[in-house]
Amino acid sequence: MGFADAGAVDGYVYETLARLHPEITSRTRVVHRSPPFGFPPLVAAPHVNEVDRLRLRSVLLSMSNDAEGRRLLQHLNLDGFTAGNSHLFDSIREAWRQVGRP
Repeated sequence: MGFADAGAVDGYVYETLARLHPEITSRTRVVHRSPPFGFPPLVAAPHVNEVDRLRLRSVLLSMSNDAEGRRLLQHLNLDGFTAGNSHLFDSIREAWRQVGRP
């Protein structure tokens, strides 16, 4: 027996770990993958003013168009950011309904 016999792990975390430390994930076996879910949103605190919030949004959305931004995204194991869309979370809402939640 090892550290754990079974467990659930976020797909992004697992894929990033596999990229950075394949010696760890090579010792595991994936028995089930859930349908894709939207990546957790990035949010700003209510006290952040509109100008700063829009500037930050612009920087994040344009990172993939900039060499330094692409390097950072690659380090984070991300392709880029997209504007929010509630439909990205439809599969989570559906799973929630399937377990009997409103």
